[in-house]
Amino acid sequence: MQGRASYPYGVYRMNDVSMSEDQGSAALSKGIARFLLRILHRMAAVPWIYDIIQAAVGVRRLQAILSAKIARYGAGGLVIEAGGGTGFQRPLWGAAYTYVCLDIDLVKLVGFRKKFPQGLAVLGDATQLPFPSESADATVCVFLIHHLGDDMLPELMAELQRVLKPGGLLLLAEPDKAMDRPLTRLLWRLDRGSHPRSLDEIQAILRKHFQVVEAERTKMLHPFLIFVCETLDGNPVPQPG
Repeated sequence: MQGRASYPYGVYRMNDVSMSEDQGSAALSKGIARFLLRILHRMAAVPWIYDIIQAAVGVRRLQAILSAKIARYGAGGLVIEAGGGTGFQRPLWGAAYTYVCLDIDLVKLVGFRKKFPQGLAVLGDATQLPFPSESADATVCVFLIHHLGDDMLPELMAELQRVLKPGGLLLLAEPDKAMDRPLTRLLWRLDRGSHPRSLDEIQAILRKHFQVVEAERTKMLHPFLIFVCETLDGNPVPQPG
């Protein structure tokens, strides 16, 4: 930029800015890309579109795996899903469980209540869970922690640990950080989360608060990471026979 006169709201006259034709085209292309990305993010926030996206990336297969782990390790009681969105995981928890969907997005919780009129929805921050200590038998986080930076993630883990009863269960699933395929790179580009992590990175974080019972990487349309954990100071989660 050359010497510039100051105008309200950061507006400059065209002759105040020196830019080549190629630079102008590149800036325009980037601006259009950012605009389209914002539109896609807003569309993805609509509950029914959000559910379609979840199904498209292979969440149904992921749910089958999570359901098997719930049957293996779960024992009923109160389950809190932090960042539960529209309650996509609600059907996994049977009559033996009281399921609570917590999310910071009111629009998604309205979508949850439309799908499950009798469902328990709580508007709140997962890093400041509005539940008493040692009140939950299980906690769940699916596709949440890649939205949290390294400064907020320890707060989430501490809260999940706090609300769990001794011997309580944590189920956590995340998209893998790996970007070794064009599709995974595209999905990460479209995702609003900006903190992807690998299996080893997530496991290292979990071990500060929990005993990791299982950790696995699934091969799907988009690879997912699944963790089964227990509280450190409780009775062991029953091991598979």
